[in-house]
Amino acid sequence: MFGDSSNQLVVFSNWNKGRFFSIDFSSAVVKEGIPVQKRATPLGQPSYLHVNGFVNGYSSRNAFAIFGKDAAGNCWLGGQLPASFWPRIEEVVARM
Repeated sequence: MFGDSSNQLVVFSNWNKGRFFSIDFSSAVVKEGIPVQKRATPLGQPSYLHVNGFVNGYSSRNAFAIFGKDAAGNCWLGGQLPASFWPRIEEVVARM
């Protein structure tokens, strides 16, 4: 890799093809929580994903995973960035 010494490498991994928000867990549902009429997701499908990774031996800084879109049309992503970077990320995303 080459470029200006002030460049920042930012890595994205698109997990959308995994279709995590479309996984059907309905056969495991024992009791309906929120009524289906009041939720965006069908019964037994994820409405939220939480991914937390641990690495040993190298930094996962500036790495993002795009998890996909939920049933309400929200895009989910997660990343490892210094706290000082997040205000700028929020600013850019708000303009999209």
